[in-house]
Amino acid sequence: MSYTTEAIRGFSWTFLESFLSKILTFGISIVLARLLLPEDYGILGSMYFFIGLGTILIDAGLTQSLIKDQRTSEKEFSTVFFFNLALSVLLYVILFVSAPLISEFYEITILKSVIRIYGLTFLIKAFYNIHNTILIKKMNFKKLMYVNLIANIISGIVSIVLAYRGFGVWSLVWGAIALSTSILALHWFTSSWRPILVFDKESLKKHFSFGAKITLSGILNIGTSNLYYLIIVKYFTIEQTGYFQKAENIKNLPVQNFTNIINKVAFPLFSKMKEDPEKLTSAYKRLIRLVLFIMVIVMVILIGLSEDIFIILFTEKWLIAAKYFKIIACTTVLIPVQSYFTSILKVYGKSETILKRTMFINIIIIILTIIGAYFGLNYLLWSYALGIFIKFLLFSGAASALMNYDFRSQLKDFLPILCLGFVVYLTLTYFETILEINIIFKVGILSVLAGVQYFLLAYIFKLSSYKEIVTLINKRINVENKRD
Repeated sequence: MSYTTEAIRGFSWTFLESFLSKILTFGISIVLARLLLPEDYGILGSMYFFIGLGTILIDAGLTQSLIKDQRTSEKEFSTVFFFNLALSVLLYVILFVSAPLISEFYEITILKSVIRIYGLTFLIKAFYNIHNTILIKKMNFKKLMYVNLIANIISGIVSIVLAYRGFGVWSLVWGAIALSTSILALHWFTSSWRPILVFDKESLKKHFSFGAKITLSGILNIGTSNLYYLIIVKYFTIEQTGYFQKAENIKNLPVQNFTNIINKVAFPLFSKMKEDPEKLTSAYKRLIRLVLFIMVIVMVILIGLSEDIFIILFTEKWLIAAKYFKIIACTTVLIPVQSYFTSILKVYGKSETILKRTMFINIIIIILTIIGAYFGLNYLLWSYALGIFIKFLLFSGAASALMNYDFRSQLKDFLPILCLGFVVYLTLTYFETILEINIIFKVGILSVLAGVQYFLLAYIFKLSSYKEIVTLINKRINVENKRD
């Protein structure tokens, strides 16, 4: 199978999996937002820093190292499996013991029990991490889609039933437990892989040398990205934390969709292509333009109609979250692109470069966060958006040096798309203020008109990314026709 065909199939299945999973979880979140209070989400948000940190540490970057290597033995898979399992037990014990201190720090009594129960996901995930890695390495995204989709359905049912019966934040906690448990069961029942009783120190050393730096980068990223939760919970209110959590969740819907595609497909695919730099560079540039082109119109519609969308989906009690969303989402179109740059660095084994850049970026973000928090919550949110932009600039420079894709070339590719999006945004917000019809019809009509205007302008100005979308669709059709 050619790289092009493999890429099209991989991206198609991964996009379908991410799209369906996000649509499903989004639908569930709409129901839960109507049943729960902002404070419930605020309690969950207050522990994101600790849960995120534990998740990064459990993997230790070892699974990414397994994906990066072209030849991986059963001994290596099993060694990483047992290492992850032992580490998850250790981290859960630390979290369990620390729970009262965390609860006391935030002055939220229920948080102690919430952390101890939610932390069980550490142990559960360790049992299926390698199964997940093997599917990604083999680019078997079709099976991955089914596993995640079924697990999300089960998790959603558990959360909704508990929320309806008045369990509050516990409906979110047990929903997370149900999600991890379902993924575990599906992987073990549908996969033939089982760990063998072996632990090879040389294999661990080999993957740890790469994974350790990736892990440190991940810890720094988790620390700074969740620093906002720490500050809002501690120095503002638990209700405002809930609004921020909801705004970030909506922001992450399109962002994570494209970032997951990049992380799952581009990394293993580019790892195969790294021996052919010319082909890798060509694919790299085309896919970046494609991702940015789609992300811009999605975010323009979401930001331009955010208040109406939040009212329709979550009722007026979440309207403040829409105001937060407008601020933190303004630079999110750059997140998938930045993730792309990081994938290139990983492909070439530049984990040290990733670590150094991450350390420097996070120092800047911490300074911006402290300054923003001093002046108030809105300034804190603007520091969030500015941090995303700075991170994009630094990683684009590092990756582009490897790919002969300098900042001027990037600007030439990106600027027309961003300008197009800005024109559509101005048109959208103008008609949003003057159009006085039913709010649901208004959002539907304006979304369609914004999309039509965007693609029409892209066609008129002959944007290369528009042509690439048409080409990609035609190739996908040809692939399916050949299979039939």
